[in-house]
Amino acid sequence: MLKDRRHDYRLSHSTSGYFSEVLERALLTTPEVHEAGSGLQNRKQDKRIVVYELFDQEVGPFYFYLSVAKPQGDLDQADLAFIRKVFTNIIALDDAARAIPSQYDENEELFEICVDAAAGMVVLDYSSTLWSTEWGVHFRMTDSGGFECLGIPDWKSPGQFIR
Repeated sequence: MLKDRRHDYRLSHSTSGYFSEVLERALLTTPEVHEAGSGLQNRKQDKRIVVYELFDQEVGPFYFYLSVAKPQGDLDQADLAFIRKVFTNIIALDDAARAIPSQYDENEELFEICVDAAAGMVVLDYSSTLWSTEWGVHFRMTDSGGFECLGIPDWKSPGQFIR
């Protein structure tokens, strides 16, 4: 494992308040809705997804989306409360995701936050800035209201996670 991984895109370069403000501005906009099976960003989706663009790609160091699994209708108060809790904790979630050991000196960049409020699940999707690869780090809301980092799904052992 390399100790000196680059993290130019760490969310801790900003404050959680900043990300909460970005979220509130995005929630005032009209989201894109991708019906189940329609595919999103060249990936097949098995759920209906509501997508918010959080940042202007031309401005600032961050550029990622918020995708919310929502079988039907608009986001409700329970969805919004869960999403706001995610964004209140987004820096800690990002730090936990980046703490998972890697044998490569990747300078990973967050490109999507996927939320399923009904299931209490969050996935932070990252891509490498060095080569064409991406991975998701899964989190589950605990009974105490915090988030547990499950890790990266292990493709060699389905149902298992790399931590």
